[in-house]
Amino acid sequence: MKVKKLISIVLIAAMQAVCILTAFAEPLDSTNIYAAPDSTIPADEVKAIIDVPPANLISGDVDRNGKTDVIDALLALRISMDGMQDDDLALVCADVDSDMEVTAADGLMIFRNVVADMQLPANRRISFINSLFAQMGKPYVRGGSGPDSFDCSGLVYYCLNQANYSIGRWTAAAYAANEDWTRIASISDLEVGDLMFFRQADESSISHVAIYIGNNMIIHASNSNGRVLIATLTNWYYTNFRWARRVDL
Repeated sequence: MKVKKLISIVLIAAMQAVCILTAFAEPLDSTNIYAAPDSTIPADEVKAIIDVPPANLISGDVDRNGKTDVIDALLALRISMDGMQDDDLALVCADVDSDMEVTAADGLMIFRNVVADMQLPANRRISFINSLFAQMGKPYVRGGSGPDSFDCSGLVYYCLNQANYSIGRWTAAAYAANEDWTRIASISDLEVGDLMFFRQADESSISHVAIYIGNNMIIHASNSNGRVLIATLTNWYYTNFRWARRVDL
């Protein structure tokens, strides 16, 4: 009982500390989170196509520095209060209870695990994104389903299954038609991990799928570039976007 009471007192004190430290905890800047290290690449090309994967996501690692500590708990609590956060991947790390929003409960869960010196388990959305990052640079091959090569739908199939989400090997059009997944009509409503579907004007059905990873970026197996890569949502994607699906991760 004494231990439980002590933990409760510590948690309450942490909540009070947030009010004091909020002024000092600046929202994370996502400007350079995907930056390529080779300064010889023209800036416009770096913005359009990126081959260097971001660091793997860690549940509770809100400041994305590779570890979970009290600062992460405070950042999560701050986000729950004012929503200030520029890095969409950090929001995924802060959502430790996997309910697609950051609340005070997430901050308290992070704090509790830091005090207990325990690592929060990776949820399926984090596992999905990390699996996608791990495939970057692998070649595009029509019909490829991994682990050594992929086409666009094969990448979705492989990485969802790697995240312990069982799904069959379907085409992009079949994934787009899966009504078990929530349909998202607007790019502005996308969350990290949503599947985006594309069809050009002269095509009769969905022909491409990519995965939204936040901050106006996607990861996909690109036929035109011949590999798995990260790209910004340029005009082509906005023009040919039809809808998205949110997998229940």
